[in-house]
Amino acid sequence: MKKLINHLINFTATVCKVLSFIMVILLMLMSIIMFVQITSRVVFKTGFAWIEELSRYSFIWMCFLGIPVAFYYNDFSRFDLLQEKFKANTLKTSLTIIDIVLIGIMVIMTTGAIPLVQRQMGQLATTLPIPMGIVYIAIPIGGVISIFILSLKILLRWVENRDFVLEEETK
Repeated sequence: MKKLINHLINFTATVCKVLSFIMVILLMLMSIIMFVQITSRVVFKTGFAWIEELSRYSFIWMCFLGIPVAFYYNDFSRFDLLQEKFKANTLKTSLTIIDIVLIGIMVIMTTGAIPLVQRQMGQLATTLPIPMGIVYIAIPIGGVISIFILSLKILLRWVENRDFVLEEETK
């Protein structure tokens, strides 16, 4: 069991590194194309219609790929004033309940997005020759990875009494 958990932890860490790399590339792409757009508007008094659309779609992908990464690193804001007063088992239970609620939200988000993606595969974007389903598929991808990460966090919390990211890694 311990070997399986270690493999899952390594796999999850790799997935989060890949997602982080993709988000960095998307941010660089957004920065470059928006610089081109601003420059072309100032210098040539005209812009490219497709740049704003590509930037918007890159931002959507960054947001939904960032959700599982934020779950992995515990980077979401939270009000933990009350949790700091809890004993270890009560804290573990409350964190598990929160993660279960988050899994429920991710399941609703993912299952709701799948029909949207299917419907939008036949519709092209306004200025780019890509199906809108490609844009919206970021929602179920981020949701499925988030469900996996949250489930593994619960397993780690109760089996090994720890989280993905150790305190030494965050310093």
